[in-house]
Amino acid sequence: MYMIDIEALLDGTALTFADDSKLWKAINSINDRDELQQCLQQFVFWASNNNMVLHQDKFEVINYTLRKTQLLRELPFSAENYLYCGPDGESISPSDTVRDLGVTLSSDCSWSEHLANIAGKARRMSGWALSVFRDRSNETMLTLLKTIIRPQVEYCCPLWSPIKKSEIALVEEAQRQFTRRIESCSGMRCFDRLKHEVVPNSTGLQFAEHDYAPIHRYNYLSKI
Repeated sequence: MYMIDIEALLDGTALTFADDSKLWKAINSINDRDELQQCLQQFVFWASNNNMVLHQDKFEVINYTLRKTQLLRELPFSAENYLYCGPDGESISPSDTVRDLGVTLSSDCSWSEHLANIAGKARRMSGWALSVFRDRSNETMLTLLKTIIRPQVEYCCPLWSPIKKSEIALVEEAQRQFTRRIESCSGMRCFDRLKHEVVPNSTGLQFAEHDYAPIHRYNYLSKI
């Protein structure tokens, strides 16, 4: 599928990755609001000219507002007073969360929903691995840890890397429970297991060392 021309057509308001496309714009006036709707219509016309069918149900809108005051809510271009229209002419209701390339984005600019999702996936994978594999040797357990559990909580982590202790504990919960079952780590405290040579480069220590996370975020937003 050839989509490289869509970004040039929409003059910097479009972001694409494979067949995933996003339109974005800072809304400071009615003109900004109308321009974003016009970009959406241009995208629909582009798809029609290229014999592509767009599904209304696949369209999602998420709004980020830095100051949610009553005065801002009453403005005619605010997210609460205007709904954008999709390819079928139907309004697209704003969502509190959307999933973008495997990461859950929230309209309140927090990562709580995403952290809860990945922590739940890691717990389920940990429970499945412990129920299927009886071997608790270092080699088997560490292979399972690195291949099916840690990827759940490390995917795209420079973007959403937690800074609160409660969030870090939530993400590390599945790893703590899983490493407790390793034979050579039996009876060790959690931090001792993380420092132990049989659990190298653990998620907990990685999060503590993610001082470079803001740099990754800046590069991502600046398209560097």
